[in-house]
Amino acid sequence: MRCPRCGKETNVLVEGVCPDCYIEREKISLKKKVVHLCPRCGRIKVGKDWKSIGSIGEFISSNLKTKINEPKVKVEKVEIEKDRLHVLFVVYGMLGGKHVSKEVDTTIKIIREVCPSCLAPDSFDFKLQFRGDYQKPLDEALRIVDRYKLEKKREGIDLLVRDKKAARDIVKSLRKKFNFEIKESYKLVGEDVHSGRKRYKATFLLRFK
Repeated sequence: MRCPRCGKETNVLVEGVCPDCYIEREKISLKKKVVHLCPRCGRIKVGKDWKSIGSIGEFISSNLKTKINEPKVKVEKVEIEKDRLHVLFVVYGMLGGKHVSKEVDTTIKIIREVCPSCLAPDSFDFKLQFRGDYQKPLDEALRIVDRYKLEKKREGIDLLVRDKKAARDIVKSLRKKFNFEIKESYKLVGEDVHSGRKRYKATFLLRFK
């Protein structure tokens, strides 16, 4: 059969036209055009979870209104402007047995909401993992900090503190009295949407001899 719109041969018609013509005129939209964004760390709410802004594709995929079967989303560009997110993305998948894709430019309203992690009065972003012969070094460390949290692990004890200065002060003090190896690792957990400052969680592995 032929498509009545473009005249090309086609095996199937979607609402009276071939898949290419249909996808060309289809207005792909979102069921929900509002996203909750944390002004402190820059994460967005996807379902019940708070995730990095890079998860905006997941948010879009879960809210798509399209006839494309099992649509996939590839985000090309994201811009934050005051109370709006401008997102350019490509939707691709199967329609009438044929691979199709379409570029979509949309605007999503931002509702600023502080996420549970940033709202918590005690946000411990720096972890010191005490391993090996750690009991005396740990006792020394607990004399240095005022606010902390301890987590018992099979390999030892994790000491969680609120800021980088507290973690550095502990390491500096322990260096003077004890012999240990240290390994540092950092994980990006968000970005302040106003200042652009990145927020990291850090882990210091201290292995005492």
